[in-house]
Amino acid sequence: MNLDKGAVDAAILSMPSFFVAADKGCRVFADLGETGIYSLQNALSSTKQYLQMHRDVAARFIKGYVDGVAYYKKHRKPHKR
Repeated sequence: MNLDKGAVDAAILSMPSFFVAADKGCRVFADLGETGIYSLQNALSSTKQYLQMHRDVAARFIKGYVDGVAYYKKHRKPHKR
C-alpha cells in the first residue's frame, strides 16, 4: 500500500481497504457515509492476458458499462433531501 509508505498523502478508500489502512495506523480524515454526500466509487480490473485473449468480450463489456453510466446520467431524477 503506497499510503503507508508515504508515496501519497491521502486516499479515498472503500471496503475492505479502509480496514487495512486503519490497521496500519492511517487516520480517517472524513467518512463520506456520514457526510450525506452521495458518491459512486467503482473499479474494474483485468489481467493483460485476459484482455489479449478476449478482446471482443472486454470491448463489449466496456461499451455496455459506459452506455449504462450514460443512461443513468441522462435519466436520473434529483434526490430529495
